[in-house]
Formats: sequence, structure tokens, C-alpha cells
Amino acid sequence: ERVAKYARGDGAPLWRTRLVPQIDAVNSIGPVAVDAAGDVIVAGIVAELGTSPDVLVVKLSGRDGSVLWRHRFDGPGHGSDYAIDVTTDGAGDVIVGGVSYLIIEDMLVLKVDGATGAEKWHSVVPGPGIGTDQGLAVAVDAHGDVALAGDATYGDTDRFAVIKVRGSDGKLLWRAAAGAADATGQAFAVAF
Repeated sequence: ERVAKYARGDGAPLWRTRLVPQIDAVNSIGPVAVDAAGDVIVAGIVAELGTSPDVLVVKLSGRDGSVLWRHRFDGPGHGSDYAIDVTTDGAGDVIVGGVSYLIIEDMLVLKVDGATGAEKWHSVVPGPGIGTDQGLAVAVDAHGDVALAGDATYGDTDRFAVIKVRGSDGKLLWRAAAGAADATGQAFAVAF
């Protein structure tokens, strides 16, 4: 999987970086963010053949595409973990939203130090029912707290759901769902 940067004015290629060089791996890159310094954060999944995928977060120099750091997250259930959205907070730390396999599929918020790539904390939040729960969009407020929107299992249905976790430690602050008890839905965007 490769990431490339092109010139704004004429689209000329500026750099191209290969993130995961292994041939015997399953890799997918997805969400991309740019921090205040112009560096590029890419999130996705990586797995060697025959293993469950892990979240991969890579920070690239915006200047030349060199890898500044890599972070690989294997969740507490050691099952399938997916990065679906990524952003940065006011301190320059990286926030990833997605899915981690703990009970079944549960909402994942991962905070990584923007300077070093070290994990600061992760929060895996099962829904109120037993079923698949997904974090599809992430946002950070002015205080550094994180909202993750997607869907969660309530009874027999997956409903539009949002959770908010504390930015300092990932502790669940609240959860909300929309729709009637028999409604289904997903949230694909969230903002403060």
C-alpha cells in the first residue's frame, strides 16, 4: 500500500511512500489526516497471512514522505481490529476510530502520541446488546474529548449510535442512540 503527495498547483508528484512492504501480508489503508505541522497520518489494517488484522497507524513527513513512526494495535481480544477514521487533537496526538473484536465487534477509540507513535490509551466499548458495534466517524472537541459515531446493537437491531470518551484516559462519558426500538441505522459523520 502506498501514499502519495501531489503539488497543489499542477498535480506534479512530490513523493510516494510504500507503507507495508511485506508481500505475504493483507494490508489496507484507509483514512488519512494531516496534522498542524503538515505531516500525514494514515490508518488502516495489517495482517500476516493466516492472522487477524490489526490497526496500523503511520505518520509520514509532509515534506518528503519519510516514515516518522508506525504504531500497530492488537486489541484486547486479539481478534480483528480495524481503523475506519482518523483525526488529530489540539495537542497533535492521533485519534483513531474503528472496530475491535472484544465480545463480538465493539467500538474502538485509540489515542497515539503524535510525536512518538506510542499508545496513550485505547477504549473498546461494547454496545448495550450482544452484536456488532462499529465506530465509523471520529471527532475531537475543544477539550480533547472524543466522539465516535457509528452503530451499536440494541436488542435485535443495530441503531445509529454515538459515544463520547474522555480525551485524557478514554473513559466512557456517555452513549446515545437514535430511532425507535425497532429502527436500524448507522452514523457516518460526527462533529462538535
